Amino acid sequence: MFRGTDYPTKGLVGYYPGSNEGVHVNFEVRGGPLPYKPEAPRPLRVLGSRGRIGVIEGGFAVEFALEDCDFRMDSYGIDRAQTVEVARGLRKRN
Repeated sequence: MFRGTDYPTKGLVGYYPGSNEGVHVNFEVRGGPLPYKPEAPRPLRVLGSRGRIGVIEGGFAVEFALEDCDFRMDSYGIDRAQTVEVARGLRKRN
């Protein structure tokens, strides 16, 4: 279940809490709260557009655009293949 957040960090849109404390996926506006950039980024299609996936400390980051806004999805506690599966499973809400 995706949850919105009132976490006090500007730019954080929401998160997906995993099955245990070590698993979660954060969604934020790119250029938001996290200052580090993903290492070794590789291309990845997300929501029908070009995106990229890279390594961050403790997980992976996927950067992508939706309409006129740039987003970043950070995953922790899951591997690269699972992160790709989540990113490819994103759907635009109608």
